[in-house]
Amino acid sequence: MKNTTRLQLKGLKEKKMEQLNATEIAKCRAKDLKTGKWIYGYIMPPNDEEFLMVCVDETGYTSSRNVIQDTICSFTGVCDIDGTPIYQHDKVSRISKRGDVLYTTIEEVIFSKRENAWMAGEFKRLTPKSIINEGIRIKGNIFDN
Repeated sequence: MKNTTRLQLKGLKEKKMEQLNATEIAKCRAKDLKTGKWIYGYIMPPNDEEFLMVCVDETGYTSSRNVIQDTICSFTGVCDIDGTPIYQHDKVSRISKRGDVLYTTIEEVIFSKRENAWMAGEFKRLTPKSIINEGIRIKGNIFDN
């Protein structure tokens, strides 16, 4: 499995940016190295220890920007109860009920290798059903608040 991943990354590095498509690289967000603002796009494999994000604006214009490596967050593939996309390292609130008492907890979104799933904290899988049933809503992220 590791060899396959290395071959895929090597193949991506050898391609020109114009040849990359969304199915070959994952949608992400990260902080722009120059401005410190969040940008959204697709991460390029590292080249000389620099990470580039390919961004496509609403007009179809493609640009690439250097990003802060530690802020790269993958899209989980699901949205919160308000329809906002949930990314790795977001903080989300969720409501749970024990008996007649409702509890609200704030959890970090992580990927669990053990569960092979995106989780709100260590115990709650992020699924469309759990998002609706527990009112999962983004409250921030570990970088900004």
